[in-house]
Amino acid sequence: MKRQIPEELKQFLLERIKESNFVTHLGIEAEEYEVGRVLLRLPVKDFMVNPYGVLHGGVMTTLVDTAMGFAAFTTIRLPERVAAGELNINFLRPGKGSKVLYGEGKVYKRGKRLIFCEGIVWDDVSEEPIIRATSIMVVFKPNSDL
Repeated sequence: MKRQIPEELKQFLLERIKESNFVTHLGIEAEEYEVGRVLLRLPVKDFMVNPYGVLHGGVMTTLVDTAMGFAAFTTIRLPERVAAGELNINFLRPGKGSKVLYGEGKVYKRGKRLIFCEGIVWDDVSEEPIIRATSIMVVFKPNSDL
């Protein structure tokens, strides 16, 4: 059963997506969001492919990092914020011929100051993952030291 995000937090999350210049530039969009889980969609553009015809690892890393970060955001109590403290990426196969990427982030453990997340990226070519990732997000208050 999906746990709905409180309306105030939902609006805050959607505003963060719109205000993130890099996320907006890439074209990342929120498809689904609930407490502890976010699914993002990224239409692939020509500039995202490296000279070998494979999706650039930095683009896919940005997608999964953003998905895990926004999943962590769904668990905060305003005015808390989160920032990545650790990010681990495992590239499992090349993204080749993709038109659309999907990035899912999930919270698997929420502590007082740390949120442990896992993420996955796949494409429209195959449901086999391209990336599996984990992240530790740090919870902090605005205008405070991390």
